[in-house]
Amino acid sequence: MKISITFFILAAISISVLYGQQQRVRGLGGMTLISNDKDYELNPFDFGDNPGYLMLDEKETHLRINPSLGFSWGDMRRAYDSEGKDIYGINFRGIKALGEKGTFLGYTSYNHEIRKDYNRTLTYDPYGGESFFVRDTTSGDYRYSGPRINIQYSFPFTNELYLGVSTTYQLLDGLKSVYTNAQTIYREVDVTFGMVYMPLETFIAGAKAGYADFQETIEAKDVNLLEVEIFNYRGDTYFIKQRGSSETQKIRKRRLIFGGQMFYQYGNIINVGLQGNYYPSNSKILIPQSGFIDVEEGYASFDSYDLQGVVRMIPFKNTTAGVSFGYYSRDSWSRNSKLNLTLWEWNTNEITGGGGIAYKVESIDLLLGGEIEFRQTKTDSLKHIDNRYVNDSFSDVLIKTGGEIEVLKDTYIRGGFNYGTKGFDLVTGGKDVTQMLVTFGVGYPLLESLYIDAYFEYGKQEAKESSYKVYNDKVSRSILNGMISLRLNSF
Repeated sequence: MKISITFFILAAISISVLYGQQQRVRGLGGMTLISNDKDYELNPFDFGDNPGYLMLDEKETHLRINPSLGFSWGDMRRAYDSEGKDIYGINFRGIKALGEKGTFLGYTSYNHEIRKDYNRTLTYDPYGGESFFVRDTTSGDYRYSGPRINIQYSFPFTNELYLGVSTTYQLLDGLKSVYTNAQTIYREVDVTFGMVYMPLETFIAGAKAGYADFQETIEAKDVNLLEVEIFNYRGDTYFIKQRGSSETQKIRKRRLIFGGQMFYQYGNIINVGLQGNYYPSNSKILIPQSGFIDVEEGYASFDSYDLQGVVRMIPFKNTTAGVSFGYYSRDSWSRNSKLNLTLWEWNTNEITGGGGIAYKVESIDLLLGGEIEFRQTKTDSLKHIDNRYVNDSFSDVLIKTGGEIEVLKDTYIRGGFNYGTKGFDLVTGGKDVTQMLVTFGVGYPLLESLYIDAYFEYGKQEAKESSYKVYNDKVSRSILNGMISLRLNSF
């Protein structure tokens, strides 16, 4: 039976996108609140992304190798979205514990993404909220590929104070397969510093600060040496046309982050986590002129805040319960830099809440659980340049169920199911959306020092209407994702 399960896991690669390291929880239907998983503990590293707590969270040296595949397709999309995406990737994540000297984390990945029928847009993230769109006249496949590297280090400064740093570098090359044959170079660099203070075993306080810099360079140049046309849209209606043998634009984004975390644990009964973050950022549209001079043509500013809390408890034997809440806010505006005219003002506020419970049947080592999440969103959009003003609010509900059973020693089978409704989907532009997701996962010790985890998921969303097209019948979007993870306990 061990051999058959191993072949099944290896075969899962062919039907399985790189979303993270939490394969067990994804196989359980994404029940992050009540799963008692090593990657979802209530601490500054897992809950607050604070590198200062790394050495206290990861105490065992190991290496994870994670190949993955992912697909999405459908007609439920926004105007400048692709019809579908194929993503192929592999990542390596290693932990080296050095005892009192600290802990290193090294992460590297390489992904290849194909955006099918990418509709006229030439930018990597056309819906970043800037109110600026760089377009040509064709729809075609756009391919992005490149590496991402992250290094973290955490060490004890004193017996009660721990410090850490995280640095990331990413580089993507993009190419459009049809006219204008645009080429893209996308680069990201960021660094985050973190500190954690533990005066008591039951209380933890943390803080972090970081800076990120993004730059995207787009060059449209036809392979047949014909002139190319690109259109710089400001809002949805007005544009400036550029035409020549080669046209180049740059987008420069910068972001700061300031965050704090607090955690309290009352024995093994109640664990409370709270974090808040502030993200000021800006984006500039740069038009290259003669020489090495870039002229700022557009500017966008963003102020984002969030506050999140989780309470996890064990009210009865073999029972885990949890509740969560959150508040998210983003204020943004865009302007034409040359004329100093405001083009767009946009505000979004979200309030979230949730709860869940899980019970473990010890006699057969069976875990069963369920969660429910609520989200209330309010948006206020003032598109001055298009003379469009929208004030709207909508609600989302998502129900998650999942289970896990040990069929052999240290061998687990997992499954999950999600169902939800959305008044409006900000990602796809769908209205009155229903969604479902089915997940499956396994965990299996292949060798004494090698453990294998895998999951795959299939999901579908349906809506009566999308912002791209309006049909008499429903529009929909489907996903199929999966990953296999090999954990080596020594390297």
